[in-house]
Amino acid sequence: MRLMVILAAMAAFRLQAGLQVSSVAQDPVSRLVRVEYRLSESDAIVTLSASTNGVAVDDGAIVHVSGDVNRLVTADDNVKVICWRALADIPPFESDALTVSVRAWTKAHPPRYAVIDLRDGVPDDARVAYYAAAGALPDGGLTNDIYRTAKLALALVPAAGNTFVQGAPTTEADRVEGSKREAQRLVSFENDFYMGVFPVTQDQHRRIRGSVPTGQKTSSSLAPVAQVKYNDLRGASSSSPKIDWPATGHSVSATSVLGEWREKTGIDFDLPTSAQWEYACRAGCGDTWYWGGNHTTAGNDYDKIRAFAWCGDNCKSPQRVGGKGANAFGLYDMIGNVWEGCLDWGEAIDLPSPGTALVEPAGSLSGTTRLWRGGPYSQGASSLRAAKLNPRDPAQTGDGDGYRLVCSPSFKW
Repeated sequence: MRLMVILAAMAAFRLQAGLQVSSVAQDPVSRLVRVEYRLSESDAIVTLSASTNGVAVDDGAIVHVSGDVNRLVTADDNVKVICWRALADIPPFESDALTVSVRAWTKAHPPRYAVIDLRDGVPDDARVAYYAAAGALPDGGLTNDIYRTAKLALALVPAAGNTFVQGAPTTEADRVEGSKREAQRLVSFENDFYMGVFPVTQDQHRRIRGSVPTGQKTSSSLAPVAQVKYNDLRGASSSSPKIDWPATGHSVSATSVLGEWREKTGIDFDLPTSAQWEYACRAGCGDTWYWGGNHTTAGNDYDKIRAFAWCGDNCKSPQRVGGKGANAFGLYDMIGNVWEGCLDWGEAIDLPSPGTALVEPAGSLSGTTRLWRGGPYSQGASSLRAAKLNPRDPAQTGDGDGYRLVCSPSFKW
């Protein structure tokens, strides 16, 4: 009986040096696979993958693993152990047909998904778990409401080195003219970022803040929290110390919603910039909506909207997050359900010269309004667009104002 083990060395995985597998064994009856390894040079995020007869097992199928895996592992040269109940995840196989791969990722280039445990009493070293695919998330994956209540799921948005067209073409109906806010421009990114798979729900907000703002349009704890103010999320520019993106960068007030998220999790969560939000929303699609189809002065394509967005055409209040289809980046409810706050001032910006891209734009340097994106449950399909901007006084709240979290892959800006 023979079981092979290899180390994944593909550049795309940013293999961490100092990982050495010392032992691989398989129980002949239970087929439990046990891998022992050492990590000697620097801390790394460790995951397991496999193949049978040379065919890769989908990362989302490897669920029943335990031990020193799917988390940040300390480099101390002690023996680490991974146990995998292989038969619970894949069909019966010949022992010599199975190859397991131990992958080590840097914090700067982590796996596709991170899950933050929001429950009280969770040790700091067990707060974050990582997974190479959505299907690998335990407890049934994203269909389980634990990811809308006790845990927060993040997806890595592949932005580094990519350029996209932000804004709307002049042919798009409902486009804002004259302000340059929606004028098309090239935007490029130097860094990836993690973004919440769902907008923050009432239950998640309550776990951080203790309560939800008054005026919620639904009592469902699985619906996105709404009626939040920008100044409550980050802190007001009149506070001390001053909180004033982009002048004061990613700093937030300790008593703000985001300040309490940071205190609870140890992660520097923030709101996305408007450019980050639109790039994540479009997920590579240049149409009016990320599911394809356009809304132009000559006509519209509304036939698919009910499958992807909650809006005034199919609901009367915020709905359970994740109830509609995801975009190509695995993000749900990017259009419809609630407005999502962004960092940017709502005032117009200077556009780049033709053929030149803005790099990681932070928006205007000053202003009187802040931007909200995505559109709420209360507006009709004709008002929901990937390029739509909604500037509003940061000290006020509108109907259906929610938020979605982002952070650096390394969790610190």
